[in-house]
This record gives sequence, structure tokens and C-alpha cells, in this order.
Amino acid sequence: MTTETTTNPTTAHLAKIDQWMQRLADETDQAAQGAELTRYLTTLSRFYTYSAHNCALIAMQRPDATRVAGYRAWQALGRHVVKGAKGIAILCPAPIKGKTDAGDDAVIALRFRTGYVFDTLSRDSVGCRRAALVCAGY
Repeated sequence: MTTETTTNPTTAHLAKIDQWMQRLADETDQAAQGAELTRYLTTLSRFYTYSAHNCALIAMQRPDATRVAGYRAWQALGRHVVKGAKGIAILCPAPIKGKTDAGDDAVIALRFRTGYVFDTLSRDSVGCRRAALVCAGY
């Protein structure tokens, strides 16, 4: 008579899950200490009204951005964007409007286009910080 040792499949799965959880915890600890995540979270805290994707775009293109707005938004605030200031590319929703079966106007699809926002400060060719916006009328 032979004795067969059988292992409980649940125990084997739990051990594998524990290994995965430990690996996930180690990788999360490493990512939390990274400069990229810190920079991204700082950008998210500054621009909480923008989408996470647009915050990532802002962080990649201008990590030191403090306040961004579109060209017309700065004009509405009484500021002018300095000629030659480089914009930060983000994605802007562009609804496609059409008619419903009843003949009413409605948004039938949503696409995204590239839009540009400008920071309050930009860098000139020498690398010095200068105001990218000037007050209107001054």
C-alpha cells in the first residue's frame, strides 16, 4: 500500500497570491520613492480641474508650471501672452453635433483635438525666467 500525499489546492493558491501581494507591495514602495511619481502628483495637486491625462501632459512638458490657462482665458483675465511663448499641448474635447431622429440638436459623438495652454512663467532662450504674460493696458 502506497501513501499519496496530496496538497490542498487552496493552500497552494494562497501561497501564490501571497507571493504576488508581496511583489506588488515591493514595486509600489519603489514607485512611491520615484521622482516621476512625485512630479506627477505635484502637478495633479496644482491642476485638479484638469484630467489626469492632461496633468501628465503638463508634467511632461513643463514640470515647473504653476498656473495654466488658454490664450482667450488669459485675455479675459486682462493678461496678454507674450509673442513667441511656447504653449503646453493638452487634449480638448470637441463634441460633434448633429440631429436626433426627432430633429433636435444633440451631441452625437465626442472627439479630442490638441489645444494649447500657457503657463504664467516661461523660459527664454538663455534659460532665465521671465513673465510670459503682461497686464493689458500697461
